[in-house]
Amino acid sequence: KINLPSSLSQVGLQAFQNCGLTELTLNEGLVILEEKAFADNRFTSVVIPSTVTSMHPNSLNSCYLQEYIVNDHELYSVYECALYSKDLTKLISCPNGLNDYQFIIPEFVTTIGSYAFDYSQRLKRIVIGSNVTTLESNGFYNLYGIEEVCNLSSLDIVASTSLDYYANRLT
Repeated sequence: KINLPSSLSQVGLQAFQNCGLTELTLNEGLVILEEKAFADNRFTSVVIPSTVTSMHPNSLNSCYLQEYIVNDHELYSVYECALYSKDLTKLISCPNGLNDYQFIIPEFVTTIGSYAFDYSQRLKRIVIGSNVTTLESNGFYNLYGIEEVCNLSSLDIVASTSLDYYANRLT
């Protein structure tokens, strides 16, 4: 467990990566979480403070996350444990520690964000909602255990690195 000082406003690149953290409390006043700031740790939930205005999409990757928690945030929302934009149209991050076999992207989502499924190693199946039209770069990055992504053909825009080397497993 780590207690960050209340005066801390930014956590830099890989600052606490692979530190064995089992609990994480982010303080109000924190504004920026850089790339892999807390990656490769062991905590299962995280509360995103209302003061966070910039969070790299993989700042919390590979952490056994099972849920995101936000309370009255102007930029982020949570729906069924995943992190979305405030208006719920963009999936920002699927918790990579989910024990569920599949993740169904809700019908209100139009965009799968960069690194949204980064290191979601336990997922076997992702079902893309019919309104999703955009897959940002590295959206399905590091999906080691994935067996199927359904409705992939419904996407109008797929960035060149969105599917990386797992593309042959996707439908």
